[in-house]
Amino acid sequence: MPQFQKILLILAANKHENKREELVVQLCKEFGEKCQSMGIDVDWIDLYEDAQKEEFDPIGQLHQKDAKIVEYQFRIKRADCIVFFHPVRYNSVPAILKGFIDLVFTKGFAFSAGKTDFEPLLKNKKAIVFAFSENFGWQNKLFYNNTLKIFWKRGVFELCGIKNEYILLSGLQNFNEKTIQSVTEKVLKTASKLDSSESWLDLL
Repeated sequence: MPQFQKILLILAANKHENKREELVVQLCKEFGEKCQSMGIDVDWIDLYEDAQKEEFDPIGQLHQKDAKIVEYQFRIKRADCIVFFHPVRYNSVPAILKGFIDLVFTKGFAFSAGKTDFEPLLKNKKAIVFAFSENFGWQNKLFYNNTLKIFWKRGVFELCGIKNEYILLSGLQNFNEKTIQSVTEKVLKTASKLDSSESWLDLL
């Protein structure tokens, strides 16, 4: 039996932007299909699609969007594992994803704030982040000190109490068949692990 019964995919890539982001969208779809083939219930949030339909406002200025935020929080609550797919932009997440995090992972839902510390409220959740970068892995470590990894692990997941795995898929400036195949294999191999009787995320 899969270790997760329900997975929520959160996609923050615009397939109309370039070929690399089109690949991110495709891999998110293939990841979901792989999970479904293993008997896992898969939910899907496409942030650019929701924004295009004017259902999601990442700036949070329109009051009619409040119901959508509540819907997102409900879908996160139902999921055992949350899986993010996003390109790396200027060593950070896309603005639409940052808006999603700011509006959805809020005090009272993701954490509570006491007088001296924070109490995580999503301790029963797991998460995986697939970050797709044009830089090589050594550049992210040497020049940027893994700041994006720190953002996810300490800035988001530690605050919420979510166990997590951050997977950086780098070197995508070499957009050739060999690179695409390597990245695809890593994504689908991660999906296959979710069918394991051992909870690999619990080892983190």
